[in-house]
Amino acid sequence: SKLLMTKARDGGMKEAQDAALAAQLAEVKASMTDEEIQQIVLTTAAAGVLAEDDASQYVAQLTAVTLENLPEEIRVYDIQDELNESGNRMVNAVADVTDVGQTMMLLPAWALTQDQLQYFKLYTSLLGEVDTGKHTRAELSSLSTRYLYNGTIKISLMEDAGSDSFTPYLRATFTALNEDLQAGYDLIYELLFESDFTDVQRLADVVSNLRTSLKNSINSSPYNALLYEAFSRDNDLNAYFNYTNYLPYYQFLTDTEALLASDPAQVIER
Repeated sequence: SKLLMTKARDGGMKEAQDAALAAQLAEVKASMTDEEIQQIVLTTAAAGVLAEDDASQYVAQLTAVTLENLPEEIRVYDIQDELNESGNRMVNAVADVTDVGQTMMLLPAWALTQDQLQYFKLYTSLLGEVDTGKHTRAELSSLSTRYLYNGTIKISLMEDAGSDSFTPYLRATFTALNEDLQAGYDLIYELLFESDFTDVQRLADVVSNLRTSLKNSINSSPYNALLYEAFSRDNDLNAYFNYTNYLPYYQFLTDTEALLASDPAQVIER
């Protein structure tokens, strides 16, 4: 059902109200003595209502802030500065926080072959987007909010010190209370090793969304894709990054989307 309301202005209402108020005030004033009227005038003036606005007294009460009277807080940390067995300088300080910390786990992925790298990237993108053997996607979202604050699972490429080589890792990071740390580890383990990739329709939906998102990203900033394509010719790290993020990966997602329609078992196995 729909309700239509029409508001019509009553012309002259404001003027009539003002006139009625003026008449009421005039009646009140007529009933007062001269002494009562004078007392109201004096009281109002004393309150500053009738006086001209003069903010000088308030400005005089303001206290200017200077470097001398700014509050100063100095924290002294116990810093440990030493060389480790490899000759690297290690500087450590205990942070002024309690019962909460950030965890980072690095699982080496150097053994993967080139034909596995794009599936490796797809695997990290699917974690949390599919059910596991214990929880649904909705339940995983709720658990991650509670136990994996700022949690990420992604590919991380780290240059090896003193050389032109690098090592790829699967990096899992999250922040948690100490009392929730074990639950966070358990949830990371569940995502990594117990995710269920057998729902073909869900896989197709996620791959389609990833392909569309990557296409929009490349179209909005094509120079990034072209730069990494160029950089990948002379640098292995950039070649790895380009292969798992830009035009080669977009082609992989396109092919995978088609393969899910024709031979999903192959994608699930990979």
